[in-house]
Amino acid sequence: MIRGIQEGVYPGAALVIGRHDTVLFAKAYGHLTWSLKSPAASMNDTFWDLASLTKVVATTPSLMLLVERAQVSLDTPVVRYIPEFNGPGTAAITVRHLLTHTSGLRGTLPLRDAPDSATALRMVFTTTPVVAPGSRMVYSDLNAILLGVIVQRVSGQPLDVFVTREVYVPLGLDQQMLFRPPKRLAPHIGNTTFMLTWCDGLSDVDLDTLLAFHRSHGKLATVTAVRPPAPNALICATMVW
Repeated sequence: MIRGIQEGVYPGAALVIGRHDTVLFAKAYGHLTWSLKSPAASMNDTFWDLASLTKVVATTPSLMLLVERAQVSLDTPVVRYIPEFNGPGTAAITVRHLLTHTSGLRGTLPLRDAPDSATALRMVFTTTPVVAPGSRMVYSDLNAILLGVIVQRVSGQPLDVFVTREVYVPLGLDQQMLFRPPKRLAPHIGNTTFMLTWCDGLSDVDLDTLLAFHRSHGKLATVTAVRPPAPNALICATMVW
């Protein structure tokens, strides 16, 4: 961990080693930013970027709840749930392909260049496979976005609303900490990208617009953070690219 800081890989980090019943080792290193005047990383009140784990702790369980309730079928073509996803080669892509990253879709798209969330979503809907579905595993953000849309279309609720009600509330997680942490926690969030700096200069309306696409489509607000170690994982979100 110290070597990573010395080599400029990251300004700070936390290392937690444990097993299902206990934490064996926990220590924080470095600072929240590259400035030595910034707060030191802490095991008690620093929130860390867990990025695409939202795909595992939000999108996947939400989708599988709908599968369990017979509202979604894994081997049904995605176009059945998202009619707009109908470009060449997409008819063979199933929900299972999205979950297993075997859809054949490219890894990502320049969604940050889209002027709004509707345009970004159209970019996803009109993308086509680069390899035959089922022939190769290619990790893709687009798979998660499409899964999030399926959750929204089938449940009638945005992904963040559905997963909060159906997963996080039953688990007893602090709802105040879900998806978008309160501003009072900003000094305790590890600065992993430039977006955390931008957020201070944006109005709530501007920030909501930026977050809307990812919060509603598969990746929530793109990032989750967990305060380690804690009695229960507190999932929250900030906007990063």
